[in-house]
Amino acid sequence: MIFDETQPIEFYIEQATLALAPQWQKLIAKLMTESNTFYVAGVRDGENESQLVDNGPAVTLLMMAEQGTQSQPVGMGSIENGELGIAVLHEYSGLGIGQLMVGSLLDWARENDVHYIWLDVQIDNAAAIHIYEKLHFNKAGRQQSFVMPDGQQVILQRMELKL
Repeated sequence: MIFDETQPIEFYIEQATLALAPQWQKLIAKLMTESNTFYVAGVRDGENESQLVDNGPAVTLLMMAEQGTQSQPVGMGSIENGELGIAVLHEYSGLGIGQLMVGSLLDWARENDVHYIWLDVQIDNAAAIHIYEKLHFNKAGRQQSFVMPDGQQVILQRMELKL
């Protein structure tokens, strides 16, 4: 769906549900063409992340864009096993959506007694690092280099937040 850029677009956050599954599956497919974010967990050095945190509550939130009667997800974020992940379509970056999404996920974590959040961020993603540092995430451990399925080498930095 393409919105009329001459008209206002409203944004709101909604929890991902089965009823919205077709929409967020399309979003994931598009995000996967824009970024290798979804491949990071699959290439980490055999770490067993479940040893780092308890298997607590999990959530996936969608950033919805709405204009008139039409709406579609333009970003998503999740927390599972304490790991925070977020992705926003390139055409909607720079609008504050990422920060709003991370803030909403942290609010959800506090409401659901999740006390430790972590993520891996690519060191060349200055915008994301700025958001995380603004929200008091701290760098943890050393940077790690990985080769993604497409052959691209990425360097990841672990960041953590204790709530």
